[in-house]
Amino acid sequence: MRARPAAPPPVDSLRSDWQTPAAEKWFSLPVLQNFVGTVQAAWGPTGVQNWHAPPTALPTPVGLLYRLDPADGSSRSVRRVDPAGTSYQIAAAELLRRHPVVSTTTRLAPPAADPDPITGADLVERLTFHQAGTYAIVFGGLCRVWGYGSYWNLPPEDVPQLNVTAAGDSIVITDNKTFGRAVVRGGAGARIETYQRLDDLYAGRPCSGPGRLAAFVITVEPGDTFSWSARQGVDSVITAPEPDAVGGTAIDAWEGVWQSAFTDDDDHFSGRLPAITFDDAELDRLYYAGILALIHGRRTFRDLGPRARFATGGQAIWTEDREPLRVGYTTGATDGAATTSFLWELHQAAPLLSRLDPVVLREQLELFLRVGVDRNWGVDLLTGQGVGMWYGVNDGAILAAAADYLAGTGDLAWLDRSLGDVTVRERLLSHVDRHRELAAGAELADYGGSHNVLECVSSYEHGVASFNALAAWCHRFAAGMLDPERSAEHEAAAARIERAVLGLFAGGPFRCRTPSGDREVRTCLDFIYVGRYLTDALDQPTRAAMLEFFTAELATEDWMRALSPKDTDSLTTELPEFQTFRADHQSTGAYGGWPGLCADVRLRFGDHEATLDWLRRISRVTREGPFGQAYWVGLPDAPAEPARKASFFNGNCSTLVSGCTLTTTLLDHFHTP
Repeated sequence: MRARPAAPPPVDSLRSDWQTPAAEKWFSLPVLQNFVGTVQAAWGPTGVQNWHAPPTALPTPVGLLYRLDPADGSSRSVRRVDPAGTSYQIAAAELLRRHPVVSTTTRLAPPAADPDPITGADLVERLTFHQAGTYAIVFGGLCRVWGYGSYWNLPPEDVPQLNVTAAGDSIVITDNKTFGRAVVRGGAGARIETYQRLDDLYAGRPCSGPGRLAAFVITVEPGDTFSWSARQGVDSVITAPEPDAVGGTAIDAWEGVWQSAFTDDDDHFSGRLPAITFDDAELDRLYYAGILALIHGRRTFRDLGPRARFATGGQAIWTEDREPLRVGYTTGATDGAATTSFLWELHQAAPLLSRLDPVVLREQLELFLRVGVDRNWGVDLLTGQGVGMWYGVNDGAILAAAADYLAGTGDLAWLDRSLGDVTVRERLLSHVDRHRELAAGAELADYGGSHNVLECVSSYEHGVASFNALAAWCHRFAAGMLDPERSAEHEAAAARIERAVLGLFAGGPFRCRTPSGDREVRTCLDFIYVGRYLTDALDQPTRAAMLEFFTAELATEDWMRALSPKDTDSLTTELPEFQTFRADHQSTGAYGGWPGLCADVRLRFGDHEATLDWLRRISRVTREGPFGQAYWVGLPDAPAEPARKASFFNGNCSTLVSGCTLTTTLLDHFHTP
């Protein structure tokens, strides 16, 4: 099978199917983004949460719908409109919801190549009522400037203050510690009531001054509509636009962005991706869904002026020197990693970014090299500062991503570009040599405890086959590209590491070497990294055994498990709460990047037809919308379920760029440039 050139499908063809979840805990609430702002649907027929327009954010669920009169016309009875029965559909430009009481359309301002720093994250929600009555659309929380370098990048909801006021036709939500401010403007026919507490709403006791929440109160008939719009930021005067002025061209604007990804139009991207077809509807959808996942990570950041730097304590003060990127690719979206680029994800996205947006990829790599990948898992693109702890993959990840940039652009002069007192080449070579430091005289490097490797697989640690295999490849990359004068030394080091990695082979899975002895761990990570980076060193029996392990213990009908149910640590008891059954790295499912990388290994091993059939079935998950951080396939002691996107209650973000590995695999194996 070979792909051939063809016009890309409309981006709107990738919208999700309608989904009607039975329980909030198991549903990944959908997300919109427009490069400046991101926002997530609240649970139920109306409202949003985790609305980010960095450096400000309003994480609290707002716009929730309450009914103020009973259906039979008796005395006042206030209740939230029951979220049960809500159906959701997500597209690039809009979020749609259906419910017996109301249908809702939510949009952000249209994406733009050079977005306005004030209006770029504007939000609008339009409600169409199916049942007559009097309703309250309720807002509250804190709109806060947030130092996004904190844990998982998310601002807290915090303790509500008396920070919500009415101003004409708008509700104003401020903060008690920063200049953060959100203004919500209601359509015609509403009155605004402010309440000090939620029980005052239930009792019908509005207050005359500031409150903790406020509501647009409306009386409607079936078929009536009501819209509200919102804007946030740090300016001293912020006014929300007319609701009808927001989002009207979002669908056309998104189509323009989408088409520019496949042309030489440089309004949005510095490169382009192939527009192709596999003459197979499911593979085509998978290919383009991976591209959309990558584009969803793109951010254009607003300037951090003096008002964004001020806080009376807490996370919002930035006194350090900052090196922000104006444009960058984050790892996640609004429920995690809103401004963070994890190096591990950049490593996975780099093959596509080297084609789609090589200039931004180069700038992002340079930021990582300046910050130092020996200390942090990622960088906060808003401030240019490092975030998180060190991951064992980092040294290999930065080298592999740099190799992808060089392969995609041919920009060898970049290696001699100055990064302060060193060149790019010198900094990259320091990461090649890091294996020797971590090995400390042994053949295998020690990559630390499980928290430095996969976090939630407590047995997978220290001398792991995966990252050591990547280190062997790094020495060969240095021999051929970075340091040819020492090529013999690098080749010898690669061969030593390679032999040591193969010595961990356990007949399908691999062992890891720990201070207390070797330990078998039945993870996909060794299958991926040994299979990809030591392909030529694997004889046919070893390939066959690895493939048998993967297909028998990890692959499912339409997804996979990251860890075998047969593993002794398949549900670890050494981590808190949801991390005992997290879907990204344990036996209950798999992270969004793993299937694409596993498919690459299967194809390298010659397993073509079965792998293509598997990829066609994987395409089903795109009916839920953009790729998420992980997909759940069930507990390890039961047959695998059809894959579904894992929710944040399982510790996983609604959108993540890593699904783009499926696109890369299809390109690498079935497209001839």
